[in-house]
Amino acid sequence: MNPESSIPDSLKNLRRTRNKHVLAMLGFAFGLLCTFIGRVLARYEGPWGGRLALALTPFVLVGILALSSRRFYQADELELLINRKALEFAFYAAFFGLFALELFQAAGFVPRFEWTNKRLLVALSFLMISGILWTKRRYD
Repeated sequence: MNPESSIPDSLKNLRRTRNKHVLAMLGFAFGLLCTFIGRVLARYEGPWGGRLALALTPFVLVGILALSSRRFYQADELELLINRKALEFAFYAAFFGLFALELFQAAGFVPRFEWTNKRLLVALSFLMISGILWTKRRYD
C-alpha cells in the first residue's frame, strides 16, 4: 500500500487499466462515427457550410477527447517510449513496404491495384498494432 494515499496499488492499477480500455473503446467509436459521417456526406446535398460542419465534427470530438483524457489517463514514460517506437516501426514499415510494392508492380511481379483510403487505413492500423506488440514484447 502506498503511504501517500489510502487507495491500494492493485486498485490503482485496475483503475488505470480500465481507463486505458475506455479510451480504446472511445477510439473505436470514433472510427465508427467517421464511417457513419462519411456515408451521410456521400448522400448529403445541403449547403457547403453543413457539409463542412459534418466533416469537422469528428475532429472536434477528438480535440475534446484529447483535452479531457489528460486528466482521465496519464501514460507513464515506458508507455510513451513503447508508443513512440511502435509509431516509428509503423512509419518505416509502411514507407519501405510501399516503396518495395511499387518496384514489384513496376517489374510486373505484382499486379497493379489502386490503394483506397480504407486499404491504407487498415494497413497502417495493422502496422501500428504490430509495432506496439513488437515493442511491448521487448520491454515486458
